[in-house]
Amino acid sequence: MKLIVHGDPVAKGSMRAFVPKNWSRAVVTAANPKSKQWETVIRKAAEEKWNTVSLLPFRVVLRFVMKRPKKLVREHHTVKPDIDKLTRCVLDALTSVVWKDDSQVICVRAYKRYADVDEAPHVAITASNIQ
Repeated sequence: MKLIVHGDPVAKGSMRAFVPKNWSRAVVTAANPKSKQWETVIRKAAEEKWNTVSLLPFRVVLRFVMKRPKKLVREHHTVKPDIDKLTRCVLDALTSVVWKDDSQVICVRAYKRYADVDEAPHVAITASNIQ
């Protein structure tokens, strides 16, 4: 199963919890509010392509193509966002669409690079069942 989702890849970020004054329980918020929107874009694209939720284990390959800066200082994308947080955002977005839970993903390969001169930012997702 292969899917390309166009847009600037966004990292999941950490969750933050705080207890407002006069409250007895914590409020949990996402550190990166843009991640919800990116997850929705991925989820909708996956729902159009895949229409069954599998209970099998998965191998996943993610290729993140990051927006190219006007002046390319370094060849490799060695700045934020971190590849693990980019990956977490995609895996969470595909939960309940491709797999029941992202704990079914037993192998992940992830790459990130700058877009070529005439290339749009995107993520290429390849997910395969292991039987």
